[in-house]
Amino acid sequence: MVSHKNLVAVVGNGTKSETYTNGNGEVKGPESSIALLDQRLKEQQGQLAVYDSTLDSIQEFQEEVLKNANDSIHVVTETSDKVERLQRELKKSQQANEAFSKALREIGAIVTAGKAARSCFQD
Repeated sequence: MVSHKNLVAVVGNGTKSETYTNGNGEVKGPESSIALLDQRLKEQQGQLAVYDSTLDSIQEFQEEVLKNANDSIHVVTETSDKVERLQRELKKSQQANEAFSKALREIGAIVTAGKAARSCFQD
């Protein structure tokens, strides 16, 4: 791999016939400098392709997570609405049961009083 220092030297002195090291051996002269830069450009293009692929995967994952979160929020909202509706219905049923129980107690008191009155008259 070419070091940053060597790349700067190649760009700055590309017309000179100096020796530059690319990690695989020595490269000489301006033609070699262009080849070295071309090789580095191709390496960077390959890295960019990998980064693009990785970024695409991350974006797909992010979209999936966001969709799942939105779906979960929707389910929680629906469930919350159902719970509230059921609580209202339960309260109404409890109130109706209380009223019915009160009415039955009153009817029971009337029946009991009627039986007591009848027994007084029959004696």
